[in-house]
Amino acid sequence: MPFPYFLLVAAILQTVASAPEFVFAQEGNSVTLIMSRHDFVNIDEVIWKFKTDIITYYPHHKLEDRSLNVWSSYKSRVEFNTTDLSMELRNLQKSDSGLYRGVIKVSNSKTVTEYNLLVLETVQKPNITTYPDWSSGGLCNLTVTCRAADLSLTSTCNSSTCTQDGDSAHGGLTIFIKHGSIICNHSNPVSWSHVAVQTEGLCPFTQYPESITDDKQTAVIVSTAVKVIILLVVVGGLLGFLTLSKKQAGHAPNVYEEVNFSCPSPSEVEMRTPIEQQSSSASVKVVFTQNAMARSPDPNS
Repeated sequence: MPFPYFLLVAAILQTVASAPEFVFAQEGNSVTLIMSRHDFVNIDEVIWKFKTDIITYYPHHKLEDRSLNVWSSYKSRVEFNTTDLSMELRNLQKSDSGLYRGVIKVSNSKTVTEYNLLVLETVQKPNITTYPDWSSGGLCNLTVTCRAADLSLTSTCNSSTCTQDGDSAHGGLTIFIKHGSIICNHSNPVSWSHVAVQTEGLCPFTQYPESITDDKQTAVIVSTAVKVIILLVVVGGLLGFLTLSKKQAGHAPNVYEEVNFSCPSPSEVEMRTPIEQQSSSASVKVVFTQNAMARSPDPNS
């Protein structure tokens, strides 16, 4: 069976890029796809395809209004340049991601340009959390976790560098130190966002935290004990004073002073008048105490 030389000729005449070129674009923006070569003089047809034809262009069509055809679903989003044969695709959506082919046909040959378009959304701003880590020979390192969407990255940072933990799913996340700040960066090929936190003050101590912590605990214990002792002394003294005051008030001896007036003899009474007898019979007994004075009734009062 003779060798099919026409297949070899067809393969030579058809030039295809070795691999599609990757192009990244941001969702909502636009992208321009350029033909890799169009140095043919007599171009018969130009086609841009994505799944199906987007654009067909016939430079030498008899009817000018029929020379360029744009598929209806792309008319409001596609701009074709008849000079360099490029295609601009606007208002990109994630569904626009995929393989695009630009084809130039000249006589029995064609040139193919391929682009693998990836439409990406704008990245979210990440958040960062830090925790002191005292496990490195008494020095305070920081365990830093950076999160954005469903991505997470954990690193151990000292005063100058950060080391990524091996089991972290980071994607487009990076953690690094710059100008005294720990920076968490979230990026993709079309956008980026970051958050920074100052390293100063994140560690309570810079070195030997165990001994410093022990000294501090000892100082706190001693200070607390002294305060308790002083409080007990004050409370005990106050209670003793109140108890002594109550005892003095309840059991202090009363001081009595009696003033007795002598009573006349019966013969003297008989010799006195009735008025004198009444005055004598109401003799006064005065009793003085420490707190008050009790006195028998005075008939003349």
